[in-house]
Amino acid sequence: MSGGGGGYIAVAEDEGEEPIELPSEDDGTLLLTTLAAQFPGACGLKFRNPETRAWRGVRLAEGRLYPPIPVAAGGAGGTSDGGAGSGGGGAAGGGGAGWGSHIYVSVLPKGELPQGTGSWRPWVTQSTST
Repeated sequence: MSGGGGGYIAVAEDEGEEPIELPSEDDGTLLLTTLAAQFPGACGLKFRNPETRAWRGVRLAEGRLYPPIPVAAGGAGGTSDGGAGSGGGGAAGGGGAGWGSHIYVSVLPKGELPQGTGSWRPWVTQSTST
């Protein structure tokens, strides 16, 4: 890992699945194109808040996913993309600066699935029993 902010962020397709480490940029962000190259159709990331077990979304702006902002010790609340206990800089657990040791989960668009498939990934079809 480099010390300049670029590192790797662990991302899985679903909770509990084996993650893949994706490279972050020198400024600590993750390009949406990098995410989509490994998870076609992905439009964002989420992770579990270790304190509440609620999902938290990761901020996306101008094609870049930004590391969660840790809630300050004794501070009042955080932002919707904050990561309590996510850690600050450094590469704890293999994460890039600010990403902490979370395993992130790729987010796919919600809504109607493409016709004829059981998935946003068109190469995956639902099996039917005969």
